Amino acid sequence: MSAQPKMENDNIFNGLDNREQKFVLNLVQDDSNASQAARDAGFPETSAGQRASEMQKKPEVQQAIAALKEKVGDPDDVDITEFVKTSLLDMASSDEVADRDKLNAIQMLGKTQAMFTDKVEQTTKDMSDEELLEEIEKTYGKEARNKAAKDLGCE
Repeated sequence: MSAQPKMENDNIFNGLDNREQKFVLNLVQDDSNASQAARDAGFPETSAGQRASEMQKKPEVQQAIAALKEKVGDPDDVDITEFVKTSLLDMASSDEVADRDKLNAIQMLGKTQAMFTDKVEQTTKDMSDEELLEEIEKTYGKEARNKAAKDLGCE
């Protein structure tokens, strides 16, 4: 049975900015180390450890971590993906969240649904090895052609 904690009106993230909210979600979701959770929340690699340490000392962050762990309970009983989606939906629709954080939550939701994935159409035409080698030579030069010929086994 999959429990889905509902964030609505719970104010778990009250007083936290967007990256702090992501930090808390990442830390609880993956039970990862704090530095990794900070990196995943968007903090630079070079300062993630320091920022994680600073955030963990903030009472609001500590409260959010504790409240979220309590809501999540046993990770085996929770569909984390659905929980994150629900949390982001609640964040995006909350009157207590800044507009830029709402937009960020909406973008993150879009990413969970692969809505912003660029589609690349690739077409190929049937070519003989020799035609392919000629194209490689035109585009990349004789050295590239020779390497390709060797790789294709048609030296």
